[in-house]
Parts: sequence; structure tokens; C-alpha cells
Amino acid sequence: MSNVTSEERQPSVLMTVHDLGQTLKVSIRSIWRFRRSGLLPEPIRIGGAIRWRSEDVARWIEQGCPAVNQQVLESEGQA
Repeated sequence: MSNVTSEERQPSVLMTVHDLGQTLKVSIRSIWRFRRSGLLPEPIRIGGAIRWRSEDVARWIEQGCPAVNQQVLESEGQA
């Protein structure tokens, strides 16, 4: 018998750049800039499409939107 709840078994909802922009209340251009700067959770690629897992985005927001890739920020002199 498994201890996994039905909520845990549900697949993650994948968010488009438009969905993420609406969630964060920023422009699409800002999303791409944040991604390039290492400020967003790592997206996944499906063919040529880029998507973010909604649970990764929710966790990132709950943590206060920390920079995800500190090395990128340090190399750009932003850390």
C-alpha cells in the first residue's frame, strides 16, 4: 500500500512564458531577461518549446524569489 496521496501523483502543470508572465505580473520580455540572468527556476524543453513546472514556480515564489543560478549572476557582476 502506498502512502502517496492523489495530489502528489498528479502531473505538474506546465506553464508557458505567457502564463509565467501573468503569474509574476511582468512582461514576456522581462521573463526572458530574468531567465538569462539566472533569476528563474530552470525550465524544461519539450521539442522547441520552453515550459516551467508550476510546482517549481510556486516553491520559488514561496522562498521569496531567490536567484536560482548564483554563478550566472556572479559572472555578470550582479551578485
